[in-house]
Amino acid sequence: MMFSRSRMKLIALTLVLASPIGGFGITDKQATAATIAPTTLQTIDHSTIAQANKQYECQQIANVFSMGNGFQNTGNLNSSQNLIDNLLVGMQGLSLSDPKLRSLQTRYIQYFSAASQTLTAGSQSANDDAQLERLITLAQVNSSLGSSLGQELVEYCLQ
Repeated sequence: MMFSRSRMKLIALTLVLASPIGGFGITDKQATAATIAPTTLQTIDHSTIAQANKQYECQQIANVFSMGNGFQNTGNLNSSQNLIDNLLVGMQGLSLSDPKLRSLQTRYIQYFSAASQTLTAGSQSANDDAQLERLITLAQVNSSLGSSLGQELVEYCLQ
């Protein structure tokens, strides 16, 4: 099957933005590693409560990312858009109290919003090679931001 140059660029844009969870900054393995078993201590103090809350909130974020488990990116714009939109809504729906996790949540919301807007622009520019090239470059930059966010999230949740 032959695809036009524009169609190939649109597929490339989709692949950059909606690669399996790693493109969103966190892998299945990292999501599992970020899920820390609750602490059971004889004495409960404020730091223990804060740590348990942090662990619970890290688990909530990992649950949002689990929406992408099993997602196979075939370059289909609609399925990629749906996944990103679902991740955006999931992230927006979290009610986090940990300041660091709230900051990461805000940055992930910005990340998913940008990815969604880029995919929308890509679908509207399906026959404009120059615009698709610009969007692919933007998507690659955005994807590296997602990787950085994922690393920061995992490191913080494992502390």
